[in-house]
Amino acid sequence: MAIMIALDTGLRLEGIIGLEWGHIRDGVVRRVVKRKKEVEIPLTDRLKVELPAYQAAMEVPSLNWVFPSPEDPSKHRHQNFHETFQAACSRAGIFVTKADGTKKNFRFHDLLHTFATKALRRGINVKAVQLLLGHSSLTMTQKYAHVDLNDLKAAMKLFDERRETTED
Repeated sequence: MAIMIALDTGLRLEGIIGLEWGHIRDGVVRRVVKRKKEVEIPLTDRLKVELPAYQAAMEVPSLNWVFPSPEDPSKHRHQNFHETFQAACSRAGIFVTKADGTKKNFRFHDLLHTFATKALRRGINVKAVQLLLGHSSLTMTQKYAHVDLNDLKAAMKLFDERRETTED
């Protein structure tokens, strides 16, 4: 569930681990992110379905925490998600390939890059992505949203398609 939340909201791991059910109201997640900036992230249709199902099926129910501690449901989970996530990615053979062709471990934080990149590829305005991630500048958002040759090809295809509907 933590991975789905990251992919559908762009929240950092710390924001997800400390997520309370009270942060999710009226189809919106409200969280304070880095530098004490509050963000409001509308839930995707997928999260609107999966979060209640997850809550109903929780082995350790908690009225407060989305990810409660198995030992004490009144506290949030403290176990190291990074290590668990790294081990799962390694077992699945998921790595990041750098520009020089070398591979490095895929980190939970890389899911933020995935969210930003997919958001732009799906046509979401870069300013909206900036606000969803809680970035103070577009420059920071541009570091998260990656563009490759396929993105440029798609952009030029769209440019050509729209040429026919507008005057040049």
